[in-house]
Amino acid sequence: MSYKISIFCVLIVAPKWNLQLMGELDGPILYQNEAVEVKFTILDHGTPSIAYSFKEPNAVNFQQDEAPFAPGPWVKMAKAAFLANNPEILINIQGQDYPAGELFPYFRLKTGYHLGVVMDHLASAANHDKIMKTFQNADQVFIETYYLNEDKALALQNRHSYAQASAEVMRKAGVKNATPVHFSRRYTEEDIQLIQQQFKAAL
Repeated sequence: MSYKISIFCVLIVAPKWNLQLMGELDGPILYQNEAVEVKFTILDHGTPSIAYSFKEPNAVNFQQDEAPFAPGPWVKMAKAAFLANNPEILINIQGQDYPAGELFPYFRLKTGYHLGVVMDHLASAANHDKIMKTFQNADQVFIETYYLNEDKALALQNRHSYAQASAEVMRKAGVKNATPVHFSRRYTEEDIQLIQQQFKAAL
């Protein structure tokens, strides 16, 4: 099942909280600034269900203790070359040019933290493909694990997920830390503990 969804951006103006239409988004980026990028993907739950991805930008750290040069304007240029993987560009340090590649050993890439939230969704191949693409190698994902494995038929009927399916898509996506959430109200505390055990076993 595919969906066509329009997302309208509005500016809320105090004190009357009037809404000013700013434009329309076609995704997948909902919001982005220098600190975070928020993306979404639309999943099938019989009705559209939105999964959200929050990711910090990657950063380059200068290893000052290892470098033979004092910090200066060259560091910013070298960082940009490092991120662009452009070792040929010349970086001027105190009047002398150095190929950026010679400076790369003094920089380390810090991958931005990646958090995901995946709620109501059918345990289907189409949904799992979207989840894997959106949350590949994420640091932490909270994922709906509505049913026990024994209730798989009920999960498919009600277009929800179950312990094994949720765990397997997290494993295939390479998620570092996956947490099962959003359990059916039909279950007791002991049932929920069993869901968590089934989820962990399938990881």
